[in-house]
Amino acid sequence: LGTVTYSWAKISGDAITIAAPSSATTEFIADGMTFLEARAAYFRCTVTDLYLTRTVDVYVSIFDLPIP
Repeated sequence: LGTVTYSWAKISGDAITIAAPSSATTEFIADGMTFLEARAAYFRCTVTDLYLTRTVDVYVSIFDLPIP
């Protein structure tokens, strides 16, 4: 396999950023949201090793909801 690399990129959508765009796992951040606001975006993760490259598209939605 060799070295495996990961690359996250936003394809489209609202103001959401990727915390660790070169990591196998990451968090999605929506700074400055207001109460009851919702944001959504599509992201693409590309995984590459010595022989193959694969991509997967992910839909992320973030809601600022009250904590009960």
